[in-house]
Amino acid sequence: PHLNKETSWKESWKALEDLYTKHHDNGELVSIESIGVSNFDLTEMQELLQISRIIPHVMQGNVWDVVHDPYLMKLLEENNIVFQAFNVMNGVIAQEPEANNAFLLLIRICEELEQTMQEGTTVLPSMLVLAWLVQRDISIIPRASSSDHQMENSNSAIMSVPILSEEQQNRIESAVSALLRGEDLPSEEPHDSVLVTFVNALTHGSIDIFWSAPDTGVESPVLKEVSPGESFELNTHPGHVFVAYDQERKVRRQFLIEADYGGHEHFSVEL
Repeated sequence: PHLNKETSWKESWKALEDLYTKHHDNGELVSIESIGVSNFDLTEMQELLQISRIIPHVMQGNVWDVVHDPYLMKLLEENNIVFQAFNVMNGVIAQEPEANNAFLLLIRICEELEQTMQEGTTVLPSMLVLAWLVQRDISIIPRASSSDHQMENSNSAIMSVPILSEEQQNRIESAVSALLRGEDLPSEEPHDSVLVTFVNALTHGSIDIFWSAPDTGVESPVLKEVSPGESFELNTHPGHVFVAYDQERKVRRQFLIEADYGGHEHFSVEL
């Protein structure tokens, strides 16, 4: 590979094809079910399809490609190559501080779906984005940093999300694109939301802020590590609940949005 970095992958692919063919043609107990590539761009995938004896079964890539590389996605679809997306949690959900309006759009769609489901059922933004990908026949590799996140990312949780309408899918794609780019969507009109400001009033120690889902109280991160004296604004809705924790998660404080649409709430967080 070090002798020709531009074309070394072609020999590697031929080796994969040989292994796959050997296992399938000899009637052996198949231990290689499929072969694929990772992090190929459009040009590389076109080159691969020109030389391949076996069309790749899967291509693994950043979720960025789903919304920002339509030509690559079209080529994969035309050749029945499954796209497997990674970086969904870190690339999308964890970018909420950079694109708050986009994240709130995901929350609103979650609430719309909850209205059509059994009472007490919660759809979280992470579940929504994963379901959106799966419903587009995209394979996913979600990461989980806790047992709660494992539950949110589970097959049963994702499959519990209702079938999304075309309009909902388009709105989700708009939000996901904004979150990935770190370039927020335009703010809602004032009468459609409540402007809330959180200020870390501590003299030392940062805080984490979470949104608490209605009915279930499941908490989703909104902003991590707000430094002392730092303020943060977001648009939300009357009745929404937010929770602040210290970094050790030993102290918890809850905030209820009581202002009407068009209003402003200001919370000084003193744990």
